[in-house]
Amino acid sequence: MDLGTKVEKDYLDDPFDRWLWIDIFPMDGCPESDRELARTYKKVHRLRRILKFMKLKPGTGRSTLKKWLKPLFKGPALLLFGRKRTVRRIEKLARKYPYEESDTVAGIVYGYGVQERMVKAEFEPAWTFVFEGLRVKGPGCTEKYLTALYGDYMKLPPEEERKVHFMKVYAAE
Repeated sequence: MDLGTKVEKDYLDDPFDRWLWIDIFPMDGCPESDRELARTYKKVHRLRRILKFMKLKPGTGRSTLKKWLKPLFKGPALLLFGRKRTVRRIEKLARKYPYEESDTVAGIVYGYGVQERMVKAEFEPAWTFVFEGLRVKGPGCTEKYLTALYGDYMKLPPEEERKVHFMKVYAAE
C-alpha cells in the first residue's frame, strides 16, 4: 500500500481499501477438471458477492432504487454470514487442492474463472520486472496468462467496453 495516496470509493465503504494498493493474488492448487474448477469459482464468486454486500455504502448508488436497497442488504449479510466466517469459507475452498500436490494453479480467491488456470511448471519460474519504480516478481508464463484472460492484452478494448472504477484517488495530507 502507498500510505501517501488516499482512495475513496463512491459506492463501497471498506476500511481496508483506504490507500492506493497493488493487487497481489495468491495462487492455489486447483482441480484438473474444468467442471470442478468452474464449480469452485462459482462458490467463491457467490461468497465474494456476500462480502461486497457487507461493504456497501448506504445512501449511495447510480440509481435511487440502489440508494434505498443497500441498507436492506448490508445488515442481513453481516448478521447471516459475518465477514470472518465468509472469508474462512473462501479460504477453505482455495485450500481444497494443496498447491504442492497440484499440476495446475489458479487464483481461486480473486480469480476470473477457468481460463485463469496455469500449468504450475510454467508459472513457477518467476521473473522480476519494474512496476512504478518497484521491483516485483511475476509468473513465468505472464504472456500466456494475460492472453488467456484478455485476448490481445496490449490492445485497448473499444471505448464502450472499458470499465470505470468509481473511486477518487488523491495525495494524503
